[in-house]
Parts: sequence; C-alpha cells; structure tokens
Amino acid sequence: MNKYIRYFLLLVPLLCFFQIWCSLVFDIELPISFPYFFLGGDNPGLMDVIWTIIIIIFSFFIGSIYTARKKLWGWFTCYMLLGGVPIIIFLFGFIIG
Repeated sequence: MNKYIRYFLLLVPLLCFFQIWCSLVFDIELPISFPYFFLGGDNPGLMDVIWTIIIIIFSFFIGSIYTARKKLWGWFTCYMLLGGVPIIIFLFGFIIG
C-alpha cells in the first residue's frame, strides 16, 4: 500500500505539468484543471494561483531529487521532460533577454 501512495504523490505534479503543457503549448483545454482541482475549485483567486505555482515548483524539485536518489529513471525522465524543459527555457530566456 505504501508503494501506491508514493507513486500517487509522484504522479500529482506530473499531472499538473501535463495540464500546463496541454493548455499553454498545445492549446488543448482539459475538462479538469489539475493544478486548481486539488485546491477545490474551478475559479481560483490570485493567492490560489501563487500557492499552486509554489507547490508545483517545490514538488518538481522534491520529486526530481527523490526519483534520482532512488534511481527511478522512468519517473525522473518524466519529471525532466514535463517540468525541467520549461524551467530551462525560462532561465535561458531570462539570461539572454
């Protein structure tokens, strides 16, 4: 049972990253907005959005470190593709621009 809880907690940030990719990059609106679904509403306020961003960034770093230390390379690859690529692009644009 502990294994399923651990994988569920690893999956939540990936679902959020997937939803962000679908909505911002591919312009596909999913029926459930995962980052705001966990906060309990479809119409979030500014503080909900800020907390969601903080939680997603924090969970990205925790999930990446955890999967690298436990050598779960499939999960680590998903974290890097869905979460790491946008962060690298943002930092690269911030440094150049």
